[in-house]
Amino acid sequence: MTKADPKRIIPRDYVYLGRAQIGAGQDSVGILNLRKALQLDSTETDLYGEIAKTLFTKDHKYAEASEAYKDLIAKGTKIKLTDRLYLGLSYYYTFLSQYGSKVKEIAAKADTSLLTKADSEFSYVAQKAAPNIPGDVMLYRARANDYKESDRNNIKGLAKPYYEKYVDIIVAKGAPDDATKTKLLEAYDYLGAYYEFKEKDDAKAGDYYGKARDLDPTNKGALDYFKRKGGAKSK
Repeated sequence: MTKADPKRIIPRDYVYLGRAQIGAGQDSVGILNLRKALQLDSTETDLYGEIAKTLFTKDHKYAEASEAYKDLIAKGTKIKLTDRLYLGLSYYYTFLSQYGSKVKEIAAKADTSLLTKADSEFSYVAQKAAPNIPGDVMLYRARANDYKESDRNNIKGLAKPYYEKYVDIIVAKGAPDDATKTKLLEAYDYLGAYYEFKEKDDAKAGDYYGKARDLDPTNKGALDYFKRKGGAKSK
């Protein structure tokens, strides 16, 4: 391409060059060439998806990935539900990258507009996928809504219905694998704490913590709960 007559270079040349560069780990320059192809041929809209996937999965540039996914959804012709899911995830992880591990400590000051956008995409995916909603869609709805709590000492329980739905989806599938078990424990811990501290309902709190303990006898949330309650058994 550096030696050929510029008149002989076509948009697909930039596509193949960009893909080759991304495959070789030269993501930034590869993305530039894919964008160059789009400039020369605006009908190559699927390239937005390739750009977005590279930015999200390889480079972890979530804010840039969200823009690429938005372009894909606005201009593309083969939009998949996973594209909407990853747009939501791009918003979600952009939020986390802005606030880091201190997000819950500064909850009252955090700008949650990205979480609202993320949850809107997750909600869209859930509606379109129903009744076969992927469990992780509900899990991320729960996480996004939990981060929207502005007062960690007096939560509203924004994540509660989504953690409950996640539990229903996963339990219906039978015994979880190790990765899913960790997520299920997250849901049980949240719901146990919600019913213990928000609703003051020890019967339901004990039920959820009991399920967590059954799933993992070393679960800290469950062990701490039953220790506080004098070794009470799950309901």
